[in-house]
Amino acid sequence: MCRMVGMTVFLLTVQLKSDTDHARLAEMVPKIMEQVRDISGGNSSQFFRSTDGILFGLLLESKLKARQIRAILDTAAIFQHEDSFILNEIGEDFAGAGFSTAWSWMQSRLRKD
Repeated sequence: MCRMVGMTVFLLTVQLKSDTDHARLAEMVPKIMEQVRDISGGNSSQFFRSTDGILFGLLLESKLKARQIRAILDTAAIFQHEDSFILNEIGEDFAGAGFSTAWSWMQSRLRKD
């Protein structure tokens, strides 16, 4: 799959507050995933997750700008005061090892060669 014209690939890194328990994870993660699916039209993939699940990264492709995506996430009122997230654009110049699913996802959308 190639990146569609006008689409940008982002990495959304989420850090839930440090005292997040399993019940909150079970509530929060599906809500975040649903928002990401809506923003990306279903064009997203998990990039990484910490063993406790409170830190994770999601790759997504969207025609929206980072500030527009942030506004959607803020408006959805999913995150609490001590939760954090950052949204970074991922460009054609990237390198890494491992991350097989995410790596394939990125290569299929970002590599020109």
